[in-house]
Amino acid sequence: MEIKYRALCVKTEDYKENDKLITLVTAEQGKILASAKSVKKINSKLKLPCTSPCFGEYILTKNGGRHAIIGCSVEECFLGSWQDIKKYSATQIVLEALEKTTEEGIEASNELKNALISLAYINNEDISPFIFSLWFLTSLFADLGIDLKSHNTIPSKYQDLIISISGMEPSDLGTLEITSGELFKMFVFIGHLFLEDLSVHIYSIKEAQKLL
Repeated sequence: MEIKYRALCVKTEDYKENDKLITLVTAEQGKILASAKSVKKINSKLKLPCTSPCFGEYILTKNGGRHAIIGCSVEECFLGSWQDIKKYSATQIVLEALEKTTEEGIEASNELKNALISLAYINNEDISPFIFSLWFLTSLFADLGIDLKSHNTIPSKYQDLIISISGMEPSDLGTLEITSGELFKMFVFIGHLFLEDLSVHIYSIKEAQKLL
């Protein structure tokens, strides 16, 4: 039986000689792990859909509880994030956080929507892309019911900045005057919160801090 999902490819892993294991995030079913056969061959039609961060309508089959990707109509592949090291780094934060905070079989419509919004801004805007990945991380806390105001371990200056970012529309983030040093510190505190509240380590944050 074929199933279609609009999904974001958030993670890929090599599997066997020419295959890959692909992690997709869908609105309806949350995270889905699927295989992609022969995708590493040069003439594979699945090469682009099985590259993160690709978004599109994926066609899957399911056999014995395992999914396999057999086709995809690509809607967006966020090419700008492949051509700029800072945009790439900001994109990786979004993908890793989304992959690690969604679960199989549990609806993730808001998480996916906000990820796509942040990826679009990272891809298209000329201001620091890290402000949009930070916005996405704060949106995840809201989706997971974690109150940022309740954490007394964050200095008030940075807590106020983080809360301000979480309450803004992405289109307004460019009006904020935030230094690279302030972004660095906010990522430190946000990273600690993910570890403390969710037992999740976002390794991409450390890579991003090297660029700030």
